[in-house]
Amino acid sequence: VALKNQLLKKTEFDELTGLMNRKAFCKSIKPIIEANKEAVVNGEYAFVYFDIIRFKAINDLFGMEKGDDLLRYISNVLQKLIEPEDRACRLNADRFAVFVKASGEKLEKLAINIMEHISRYDLPFEIACNVGIYVTGEEGVSVNTMLDRAMLAQSTIKGSYVTKFNYYTQKMRDEMLTEQEVV
Repeated sequence: VALKNQLLKKTEFDELTGLMNRKAFCKSIKPIIEANKEAVVNGEYAFVYFDIIRFKAINDLFGMEKGDDLLRYISNVLQKLIEPEDRACRLNADRFAVFVKASGEKLEKLAINIMEHISRYDLPFEIACNVGIYVTGEEGVSVNTMLDRAMLAQSTIKGSYVTKFNYYTQKMRDEMLTEQEVV
């Protein structure tokens, strides 16, 4: 049993941060969505996705150990800021996502809180991130698709020091699909 639990932990959790990996994250959200279909359709849940601006420079300037310390710090911040019934994961590298029961002002406050806590990390380097948000609403959308939509929202402001967070819109999706057709 102990070995099985260790193997399960290795396949579902990120060794460095202790957060779930993408597969476990998505799997853990499915039952929440199933049990709360009406709330999901009413936009009471959201995916928040972010990564660190110039994370590679942090690793390059301060060493990977300092970069790893920052990733562990972010993990602690997320676990502190989200509710016990919410979910957080490290997708890979410096990419993180949370699934929360929040909308409107509460959701924006959470996104701002995450960014502010991360920016306070003690390094002689500006630590900043851009956040993409997907608010649930459409029925029958897979967890992976919802997460991808939060990532798409973030990609439209990636690297911006002016726009800190962005909501997914259908227009973004349409523009992305049009771009794909042109290529």
